[in-house]
Amino acid sequence: MAHAVEFIRAHGFEPINVADVSGRVEVPRVTLERRFRHVMGVTMHEYLSERRVRRAKELLQGDSSLSLQTIALQCGLTDRRRLNQVFISAVGVTPAAWQTENSG
Repeated sequence: MAHAVEFIRAHGFEPINVADVSGRVEVPRVTLERRFRHVMGVTMHEYLSERRVRRAKELLQGDSSLSLQTIALQCGLTDRRRLNQVFISAVGVTPAAWQTENSG
Protein backbone atom coordinates (compact mmCIF):
# COMPACT_ATOMS: atom_id res chain seq x y z
CA MET A 1 0.00 0.00 0.00
CA ALA A 2 2.65 2.49 0.97
CA HIS A 3 4.49 1.84 -2.30
CA ALA A 4 1.30 2.44 -4.30
CA VAL A 5 0.61 5.76 -2.57
CA GLU A 6 4.24 6.77 -2.91
CA PHE A 7 4.19 5.94 -6.64
CA ILE A 8 0.98 7.93 -7.16
CA ARG A 9 2.40 10.90 -5.26
CA ALA A 10 5.59 10.80 -7.31
CA HIS A 11 3.99 10.17 -10.71
CA GLY A 12 0.35 11.20 -10.35
CA PHE A 13 0.75 14.19 -12.64
CA GLU A 14 2.06 11.96 -15.39
CA PRO A 15 -0.33 10.02 -17.65
CA ILE A 16 -0.51 6.96 -15.38
CA ASN A 17 -3.51 4.81 -14.52
CA VAL A 18 -4.44 2.13 -12.00
CA ALA A 19 -2.84 -0.62 -14.10
CA ASP A 20 0.46 1.30 -14.09
CA VAL A 21 0.38 1.54 -10.29
CA SER A 22 -0.45 -2.14 -9.93
CA GLY A 23 2.35 -3.12 -12.29
CA ARG A 24 4.84 -0.91 -10.51
CA VAL A 25 4.16 -2.34 -7.05
CA GLU A 26 3.87 -5.88 -8.45
CA VAL A 27 0.60 -6.69 -6.69
CA PRO A 28 -2.39 -8.06 -8.61
CA ARG A 29 -4.68 -5.19 -9.54
CA VAL A 30 -7.78 -6.58 -7.82
CA THR A 31 -5.87 -7.22 -4.58
CA LEU A 32 -4.26 -3.79 -4.63
CA GLU A 33 -7.54 -2.04 -5.40
CA ARG A 34 -9.31 -3.83 -2.54
CA ARG A 35 -6.52 -3.04 -0.06
CA PHE A 36 -6.25 0.55 -1.27
CA ARG A 37 -9.98 1.19 -0.80
CA HIS A 38 -9.93 -0.43 2.64
CA VAL A 39 -6.99 1.65 3.86
CA MET A 40 -7.56 4.95 2.02
CA GLY A 41 -11.35 4.98 1.92
CA VAL A 42 -11.40 5.65 -1.82
CA THR A 43 -10.42 3.72 -4.91
CA MET A 44 -7.03 4.30 -6.52
CA HIS A 45 -8.81 5.89 -9.46
CA GLU A 46 -10.68 8.29 -7.16
CA TYR A 47 -7.46 9.12 -5.29
CA LEU A 48 -5.61 9.82 -8.53
CA SER A 49 -8.50 11.91 -9.88
CA GLU A 50 -8.74 13.92 -6.64
CA ARG A 51 -5.03 14.74 -6.81
CA ARG A 52 -5.34 15.80 -10.44
CA VAL A 53 -8.37 18.00 -9.78
CA ARG A 54 -6.59 19.61 -6.82
CA ARG A 55 -3.60 20.32 -9.07
CA ALA A 56 -5.84 21.71 -11.82
CA LYS A 57 -7.42 24.09 -9.29
CA GLU A 58 -3.96 25.29 -8.22
CA LEU A 59 -3.02 25.95 -11.83
CA LEU A 60 -6.33 27.65 -12.60
CA GLN A 61 -5.85 29.99 -9.64
CA GLY A 62 -2.27 30.73 -10.59
CA ASP A 63 -1.18 31.67 -14.09
CA SER A 64 -4.33 32.63 -15.99
CA SER A 65 -2.47 32.50 -19.29
CA LEU A 66 -2.24 28.69 -19.18
CA SER A 67 -4.50 26.97 -21.66
CA LEU A 68 -6.78 24.17 -20.51
CA GLN A 69 -4.78 21.83 -22.74
CA THR A 70 -1.58 22.78 -20.92
CA ILE A 71 -3.26 22.39 -17.53
CA ALA A 72 -4.58 18.97 -18.56
CA LEU A 73 -1.10 17.80 -19.53
CA GLN A 74 0.42 19.17 -16.32
CA CYS A 75 -2.15 17.17 -14.35
CA GLY A 76 -1.37 13.90 -16.12
CA LEU A 77 -4.47 13.95 -18.31
CA THR A 78 -4.42 13.35 -22.05
CA ASP A 79 -6.21 16.49 -23.19
CA ARG A 80 -8.59 19.34 -22.40
CA ARG A 81 -11.63 17.14 -23.03
CA ARG A 82 -10.51 14.62 -20.40
CA LEU A 83 -9.75 17.46 -17.95
CA ASN A 84 -13.31 18.71 -18.42
CA GLN A 85 -14.73 15.22 -17.77
CA VAL A 86 -12.70 14.61 -14.62
CA PHE A 87 -13.25 18.13 -13.31
CA ILE A 88 -17.02 18.13 -13.91
CA SER A 89 -17.31 14.72 -12.27
CA ALA A 90 -15.49 15.93 -9.15
CA VAL A 91 -16.56 19.57 -8.90
CA GLY A 92 -19.79 19.83 -10.86
CA VAL A 93 -18.65 22.58 -13.23
CA THR A 94 -16.10 22.94 -16.01
CA PRO A 95 -12.58 24.13 -15.19
CA ALA A 96 -13.30 27.40 -17.02
CA ALA A 97 -16.48 28.00 -15.02
CA TRP A 98 -14.68 27.16 -11.77
CA GLN A 99 -11.86 29.55 -12.67
CA THR A 100 -14.34 32.35 -13.36
CA GLU A 101 -16.15 31.72 -10.07
CA ASN A 102 -12.91 31.57 -8.08
CA SER A 103 -10.85 34.36 -9.64
CA GLY A 104 -10.14 37.06 -7.24
